[in-house]
Amino acid sequence: MKPYTDRHLRRKRGIAMVWMAVAMPGMIALTGIALDMGNVALVRTRLQNYVDAEAISALKERFGKLPRQVELQDFVGKVGVGKDIVPQSGIFDFKSSTFTQTGSLYLQPLQVPARHAKITGFEVPLLFGPIVGVPSVKLDQEAVAFLGRRQVVIVQDVSGSMGTGSRMPNARNADRSVILEMETQQIAGDQVGLVAFDDGLVTKKALTPLANGGAGSLVSIVDGWGPMGGTHVSIGIKEGASLFPEPHERDVERILIVVGDGEDCYFSESKAEADKAAARDIHVFTIMITGGPSYPGGGCDDGGGPQKYFAALPRNRGTYKDSPDGANLASLLVAIVAGIPLHLVQ
Repeated sequence: MKPYTDRHLRRKRGIAMVWMAVAMPGMIALTGIALDMGNVALVRTRLQNYVDAEAISALKERFGKLPRQVELQDFVGKVGVGKDIVPQSGIFDFKSSTFTQTGSLYLQPLQVPARHAKITGFEVPLLFGPIVGVPSVKLDQEAVAFLGRRQVVIVQDVSGSMGTGSRMPNARNADRSVILEMETQQIAGDQVGLVAFDDGLVTKKALTPLANGGAGSLVSIVDGWGPMGGTHVSIGIKEGASLFPEPHERDVERILIVVGDGEDCYFSESKAEADKAAARDIHVFTIMITGGPSYPGGGCDDGGGPQKYFAALPRNRGTYKDSPDGANLASLLVAIVAGIPLHLVQ
């Protein structure tokens, strides 16, 4: 029985080797296809990152921000040398989810400024594809970046301490600068609201479209502000946040900027109002005029001094800035509005 068993085993080993020899080309081909597919998927991802970056960079350049220099080879290496794209200017319509190439920024509701970047026929060589007669594949990738409509509420301290030096004139100039800068950009749907406070509510102007004389009406209100009574920051934040409507539309960025020069005895209330605003997806920014005499809230000093008070209030990616004498207030406010995040259409 043993000789027969040995012959049988040798025969089975021989058959297995034959089958392995027959299957090996297929296994190699499948392995090669898997490697090629993995490489194509990797290049596709990198190519998408490239067009995303191109679209965002082009939009930054349009709105006066420092764009990032985007090079194709930084994303895909030498494969992409010699191939590039020129982003298109246009609008994105949220109702139809479409991009339209145009140079105009006179937009309808639910339309936003956008940049479209597209690369077509990007050739990716295959390692094993030539075996089956497919030496390469061509990829098309595109991206649309947009700047959301902006709802900006300026909350201005007009307490008596704002009469020190040139604080109030500088504040009025800064508030005007934001309104006029946004008007110049002519983005339909942009709105600005105004709140002025001392130890109570002084002014409350609803969110106002900047077109058709809206900017001028806002500026006239700002020009009428003058220093008055005490300070109650939480009132300003609460009234400012109340100007933002609900529900929050997805193409809208909501910005609340608080400008002042002193703290009060209501820090916990101010913090609570800032938290409520952030929970509604409102970005809360603060600017503190730090130069000259400060006016802490008597014996309360809940915030640890005016600067610490204002620095503790920003929420939801908002930031704190200080303005030593108020002279650079305009550039600070404009920078906040210009720094609104850009988005990609998914």
